Amino acid sequence: PQSTKLIDDVVAGDRLLGVMLQRNAEAENPAPAEMYEVGCAARVLKMLKFPDNTVRVLVEGLWRVRTREYTSTDPYLIAKFDLIKDVLEDSVELTAMMRNAQSQFQEIIKLSPALSEQVKIAAMNTEEPGHFADLVAVNLNLGLDERQKLLETASVKERLTRLLPMLNREQEVLTLSSKIQTEVATSISKTQRDFFLREQMRAIQR
Repeated sequence: PQSTKLIDDVVAGDRLLGVMLQRNAEAENPAPAEMYEVGCAARVLKMLKFPDNTVRVLVEGLWRVRTREYTSTDPYLIAKFDLIKDVLEDSVELTAMMRNAQSQFQEIIKLSPALSEQVKIAAMNTEEPGHFADLVAVNLNLGLDERQKLLETASVKERLTRLLPMLNREQEVLTLSSKIQTEVATSISKTQRDFFLREQMRAIQR
């Protein structure tokens, strides 16, 4: 009910809200101490209400934010926050890291049917390293702890440094998965071929 009330008020207003990860996913109405300090300022793009009183919300993350203090817990959590700006070091090393990440992500896109056409287009057209790092982080199969660490990292260079091994790991997993699928398909087709040949031999013998 707290979250539903919050979304109703947000949609009736400027559609902006703060989104933070809970430290305990099971907590129904978490207290300020149960929330991570760094999250996102987000915009509600779409809200759907269902007959069973559930609500589905599509939000777009806009900026990193850090909560300064909570000013209210009723009817929902309200806080003051500071914007966290990207720390961008313009260097040859950052450019090289960006190109390396782009190359690996393109390979992952080729190997992963789960990634949408929209992601592929965005990856090709995102030239700003900070935005690209965030796009990659959103679309990699990462745990919540890893995602939270990346969210808390203001330095773009440090974000890419963390992401590159993750990209490498994901590429290796997808390559191996693709190889296994190919081997299984080859094995099945060989088994089927052998079966048909045996049946033909029996028919000839008969």
